[in-house]
Amino acid sequence: MFLVLTALLACPTFSQTVSATQMKNVRLVDAHNHIVRGMTLDDLIEWMDNSLVQRTLLMPIFLGGDDPKGQGISDENLVIEWYKKQPDRIIPFLGMQRTILDKKRFEQPDAEAEKFLQFTEDQLRTGIFKGMGEFILRQYSYSYNEMEAAGVKISADAPLMKRFLDLAAKYKVPVIIHCEIDKDSLPSLRKMLEYGRQVKIILAHNGGRPDTATLQALLESYPNVFCDLAGMTLWGEYGFVGGEYAKNPIVDKTHQLLQAWKNLFEQYPDRFVGIGIDVVHPRRWDRGRYGQVVDAFRIMLSALSPQTADKISYQNAEKIFGLTPS
Repeated sequence: MFLVLTALLACPTFSQTVSATQMKNVRLVDAHNHIVRGMTLDDLIEWMDNSLVQRTLLMPIFLGGDDPKGQGISDENLVIEWYKKQPDRIIPFLGMQRTILDKKRFEQPDAEAEKFLQFTEDQLRTGIFKGMGEFILRQYSYSYNEMEAAGVKISADAPLMKRFLDLAAKYKVPVIIHCEIDKDSLPSLRKMLEYGRQVKIILAHNGGRPDTATLQALLESYPNVFCDLAGMTLWGEYGFVGGEYAKNPIVDKTHQLLQAWKNLFEQYPDRFVGIGIDVVHPRRWDRGRYGQVVDAFRIMLSALSPQTADKISYQNAEKIFGLTPS
């Protein structure tokens, strides 16, 4: 499980800020993962145990849930079932990757939107779900083997998104937002963040994979904004494509954290929330990648001071999701 970690720790350029032994044994919270077709709870717990991942945040994906060849599941029942069986290991989120949440409905909420908002409130009222997400607002198109993932362009401050933020504020739960930051998406994202100042907003993928200056400006302007690190290893869909980085990587080609990002993490140690395995495609589970991704995150976190590494590894997530410390 730790072969990759051991090999890279032996490199002479590897940071000794945290010792190999310390980093290998530090507990982790996976703050961004999904239930997809074909997963089993037993397999997930085994992988978590092997990699010392103590808790996993699970967001169901419902795309193609009724299609035997689809990647998602059909309803919330599975994540609820898993949480009830493993309440100390599973962090249940109300999944928001749904066909119903399309661009037109975000911008012009209709009767179906109202019905779904009521359903969302009913689910949050149960107290089972620790938050909502991830909302896909800006996503670049990409291909994964023979599957094509279409791009998404939804204004972050769309009327329906504001309604979800209202519910998050009412029930005091965080939301996870997928919004790739670029010159087109940033203005509407800022408007959404301004509107949602009473909500803990987690920007997926290290804040939407911006440059360090842009992310620093957001963290300074909005103290309620946090970032997860989902997909930010070399294994990420946007992180390492065709042998080259696709967009604002935070690590080099040996998984080591780049200096500029190390500086930002040390400057804002309370604002980065856990690792993120971010399994989206069922086929990925068949490739045994879970342990490889965890190893890569351990290498990344080893560049940080022990205090910052502990906060990002598990402490921040436990605080934001209202969990009893492990």
